This record gives sequence, C-alpha cells and structure tokens, in this order.
Amino acid sequence: MKAIIRALSAASLAFALGAPVQAAQMTWGVNASIGANSVTGSVVFDDALVQGFYDGMADPNDTHLTGDFVLSSAGLGWSNVVFSGILFQPYFYSDQGDGPHIDDSFSDNGWTLLLTDLNNAYVVDSASGNFQQGSWSFDRGLHVPEPTSLALVLTGLAAAGVRRGKGGRVL
Repeated sequence: MKAIIRALSAASLAFALGAPVQAAQMTWGVNASIGANSVTGSVVFDDALVQGFYDGMADPNDTHLTGDFVLSSAGLGWSNVVFSGILFQPYFYSDQGDGPHIDDSFSDNGWTLLLTDLNNAYVVDSASGNFQQGSWSFDRGLHVPEPTSLALVLTGLAAAGVRRGKGGRVL
C-alpha cells in the first residue's frame, strides 16, 4: 500500500510540475437597470492581469480582461444571448482614474447595450436611435479552481484517506 501511495504522490507531483500555470476561472453576475428595461446575466473569465493599453497609454499592469458574457432581458428580447471575447475592466483603479467598464458594446435584436465607467448604462434602439440611461453593476463571484489544482487536491485527499483507513499515520 505504501508503494501505491508513493506512486500516486510522485505522479501528482510530476503532473503538477509539467502542467502549465493557469489563472482561476471566475464567474460574476451582471445586472443593469435602464428605465423600464433590466438586463441580467453573467460573465466568465480568467482572473489574470494582461499587459496592454488604457486611455491610449501603455500600462504593464493593465486590468482589462476578456470574458464571455451571457445576457438576458425580456424588454430587449434577449434570452441567454452569448457575447464572446468581450474586453472589460472589472475593478476600480485610482491610478488609472477609471472604474469598472466594458470596452465593447452588446448588440442583438435591434438593441445596443453600453456599460460604461461610473456604472452608467445605456440602451440604444437601433431603429429609432432613441436611448435610455440607467446603471449597472457586477456581482463578484467565486473562484473556480483550474483542473490541474483540483486533480492534485483530490489525489492528495484520496491518498491520505486510504492511508488513514488502513490504520497508518499520514506522513
């Protein structure tokens, strides 16, 4: 039995050392209230900083992320509409002078939704050009462990459980 536990531990360690490092996946809620319209949904993204630009200036600690949004709104005729690869800044950074905002717009079924800085939201009717203003927010979600970490934790717990179940002590 010791040989099996040692083999599992060695295999787990080798797997971990050879696996690429990934950021934790996050899922956050998205809520907007614009006049009589409400928009709800979620965004899924890797919680990792990326190098890039903001406000036309290079920033080595850029906070813009790419995420996949799924949005619904009865008033706009959206039902779990998927918007892939949307660029957004989820946090407020005083050194940049701006807060959470979406760099892209969401357009579907003749409506365009903009979620801008200072939690301002706008819905534009593409047919008439009329727009309404409102507000929006993120609901911070939970970290979802990337698969390699989860596999290592489960393997370690299984090995400890087998060892403990045989009356031995865990090293």
